[in-house]
Amino acid sequence: MRYILFVIIIWLCGCKSAEQLAAERTAKEEKARQAEMALLQKMRQQYPCAPAQVIPGKTVYLPGDSVPCPVQDKETGRIDTVYVKCPPRQIRVDTLKVIDSSMLQSCRDSLAAANYAFDLARQDANEQAKRADKAEAQLSEKKEDAGHWQRAAIITWIAVAGVIGAGVVLKLKSII
Repeated sequence: MRYILFVIIIWLCGCKSAEQLAAERTAKEEKARQAEMALLQKMRQQYPCAPAQVIPGKTVYLPGDSVPCPVQDKETGRIDTVYVKCPPRQIRVDTLKVIDSSMLQSCRDSLAAANYAFDLARQDANEQAKRADKAEAQLSEKKEDAGHWQRAAIITWIAVAGVIGAGVVLKLKSII
């Protein structure tokens, strides 16, 4: 019998509510996330990514085209088309490498962190609202209980006074 009571006491004292288990799980997840965010920041400081890189090129000469040019002959008044060759064009060719993945990932991480903080704040606000509702319900219960006990005490005092009064009246009748 003692062993059964001992097991029941240990079982009752060792139980955790679902809220406690959820809080512990959330704390572990938050700690792991904070460690991951710290590691990400450390890696970004040690190995920064360049968002863009310019690779200087060389100068290229493109041959000129032949452009039609109308010319009027002064003696005959006839219009002939003459093709004029344009000079070669000088063009510099540079390459621009855009590596935007670090900036994009940084924005994603910032957004995820903001969403996470917002979710924590919302959960905290919900828990506070639940606690406030629970406290209000307990307060109203205490008020109802206090009113009930006051009414019971008044009724008891009236009943005791009635019994004492009836006893006094009977005592007086027996004397008279």
